[in-house]
Amino acid sequence: SPGWSYKAVLPYFIILLFSLSPGWSYKDVLPYFIKSESVNISSLLSSPYHGREGPLSVEEFRYYSPITEAFVASAEELGYEETDINGEQQRGFSRAHGTLKEGLRCSSSKAYLRPIIARRNLHVSLHSHVYKVQIEQDPDGELRATGVVMKKGRKDPVLIRARREIVISAGAIGSPQLLMLSGIGPVDHLKEVRIPVLQDLPVGYNLQDHIAMGGTTYLIESPPETLPLGAGTVLPRIFTIDTLMVFLRNYRGPLYGLPFCEGMAFVNTK
Repeated sequence: SPGWSYKAVLPYFIILLFSLSPGWSYKDVLPYFIKSESVNISSLLSSPYHGREGPLSVEEFRYYSPITEAFVASAEELGYEETDINGEQQRGFSRAHGTLKEGLRCSSSKAYLRPIIARRNLHVSLHSHVYKVQIEQDPDGELRATGVVMKKGRKDPVLIRARREIVISAGAIGSPQLLMLSGIGPVDHLKEVRIPVLQDLPVGYNLQDHIAMGGTTYLIESPPETLPLGAGTVLPRIFTIDTLMVFLRNYRGPLYGLPFCEGMAFVNTK
């Protein structure tokens, strides 16, 4: 989402983390977010904040419950517009958009990996576990990542050398852990677990959890085919034989919705 992530929020993140790193400004990264996206929402086709030829498909959900329609309508009564929350500015109300293709989840695997899985220069190693990044000194004495130590199944660990570069994408927990196993991290902790220290850095120290609130629960009257999505007793009424048949035959119904987050809003409280 190039608009929400980079127009309103990420500039502050960039100033904090990447002020000394070229190539991470808003204008630098926006083209790549647009390049990744193929928006299939008619009202956004002319937006400069959305792409139309990328591999990652973005659509509206095929099902919105009545309470979502009421949510957006009530916002309009208060003077708010229905806005593109992934566009230039986010203030307003909106139905949720999703990374979907023909109504179904468009994952990174579906968007990027499946179309090129037969390429001869691509090898995907399943059932593999990376133990650490191999880091060595170059002739100038600088530390360089040269490969990864990994194990596949019950085989012994092996060192895979990298010809060009290594990209770590193991998540908020896995990536710091892998760096520390490789000798990059807080020196006291690495010594405590007997890992040779290559670089003393506060890896993992900025991990933060976000405050979340379940919100207010409302009960509305609606026919079974337009059940509002929610937790508790509502979900068992959504996952039924009838809704499954509507999903399979008509490509519609609650199973094409987004539980718990059909609509959203950004409101200026000052």
